[in-house]
Amino acid sequence: MTIGEKIRQLRLLKGLSQENMADMLNLSTTAYGDIERNKTDLTINRARQIAGIMEVSLSELLETETFPQKAIIQNPVISKSEEISADLEKLREESDFWKERYERQLFIEVFRTLQNQHERQKIGF
Repeated sequence: MTIGEKIRQLRLLKGLSQENMADMLNLSTTAYGDIERNKTDLTINRARQIAGIMEVSLSELLETETFPQKAIIQNPVISKSEEISADLEKLREESDFWKERYERQLFIEVFRTLQNQHERQKIGF
């Protein structure tokens, strides 16, 4: 994996666009795109800036053999997705609780109504 490919993957994991990165680095979008496409040589200062934005060390960014695990763990999109899944499960449980409670109450009301119909006495004239 090239440095440009790694930077691109890290950027995507952070949920940033090329425009966002270009703005943070004070570059044009084209100049930043050239970094990701390995069309321009990356300076140490620029690499430090990118590593800071990506929240990885400079050595993790420049190492082409491995992918920084910290970047994957800290991915806000994945964290938010897990949070939403947990909230969804809680909502399902609450929905099941209220559905069961409603059905139980409905059964009781139907039972009372049927019981009252049989208990009525006829009044003769």
